[in-house]
Amino acid sequence: MNSTILQSVFLIIILLDAVLGLTLWRIKLLETKMLPVVFAVTVSIADELLAFYFRVRFHNNLIVYYTSSSIEYACFVWFLYLNMDFIVIKKAIIATVIMFFVARIGYVYFYIQLDALSASKVSGGFITSQDVLIAFFSICYFKNIFNNVADYKPLNFCVLIIVTGLLFYYSFDSITRLVRNHLVNIYEQQLIASGADIKKARLSSAMQAYYKFTQVNTLVLLTNILLYLCIFTAFIKNAIIVKKSLSRA
Repeated sequence: MNSTILQSVFLIIILLDAVLGLTLWRIKLLETKMLPVVFAVTVSIADELLAFYFRVRFHNNLIVYYTSSSIEYACFVWFLYLNMDFIVIKKAIIATVIMFFVARIGYVYFYIQLDALSASKVSGGFITSQDVLIAFFSICYFKNIFNNVADYKPLNFCVLIIVTGLLFYYSFDSITRLVRNHLVNIYEQQLIASGADIKKARLSSAMQAYYKFTQVNTLVLLTNILLYLCIFTAFIKNAIIVKKSLSRA
């Protein structure tokens, strides 16, 4: 399938998620625990619009994506925080949010002093770390489910749908990023060993790795679309549950 079509579908789904989430929250048909996801999808669509403006105005929108990724990370782990009982994991979530917030401030401050490839590499490391942590915290949520079943606590299927999407997408994306970064390092070392200029070696190795992962990147986008479809489904399901509980009250 054409990547442009997929990207358009992706943007439409995020927009629908944001509109639906904000509307349901405004008319009070959404549980409080779902609010971080509403913020996450709203940040996502605002991020895409701002990135488009930066691309047209400044011909470089990387800083938009790199900065907003930490906000989306904070929203999604906040959602996991609200729906887990593990005290240690909840403390770890708070610590990582603070850590990434401080790191991002430093990144934005020093961004203008870095060349494009160095800035991309540093921020890529941030994003990969965030992906791995969201996948890990999602696994912790499933461990929490088993504990709740043993204690006869009810399962929230709306939360389960979203966390399943989070685990699927962020696991796939983090593995892809780790393998791609490893390939970049291999290509870079080979080019430097052959006598190539360091800057040219970095650029060439990044481009080689990108083209190697063209098809994989399409799969990553499909898993991201699946995540936002899970969110859309969860919003509707949650609104139905809340409306039924209000009608019985």
